[in-house]
Amino acid sequence: MSFTSALSNAGYAKNRINKRHQILMSFIFRKYPSISLKDRQRSFTEAQKIAIWDRAEMQCEWIENNERCKERFGDFREADADHIIKWNEGGPTSIENGRLLCRKHNRSRR
Repeated sequence: MSFTSALSNAGYAKNRINKRHQILMSFIFRKYPSISLKDRQRSFTEAQKIAIWDRAEMQCEWIENNERCKERFGDFREADADHIIKWNEGGPTSIENGRLLCRKHNRSRR
């Protein structure tokens, strides 16, 4: 089935929408084979956050004027796990691309 055919028999049934999506994705991947997809996982898992917290030695990793933020966290839930390369710019949600920030510094980054 072609995209035009799927479109002309449009409708909003889930199977029709899925078919149009498959056709479009197939076209895009044939035309741009080296395209990379955004990580589907936006938020860090609890395990990832614990690993980032541990690696950061329980301290905010924000550095300003060559000085690291002094805020420390007794519990990993008190801190934010932040993407070094922003997720919306293609950064993966991974331990390697994560850093521990206090809420003040994570919010100031937006």
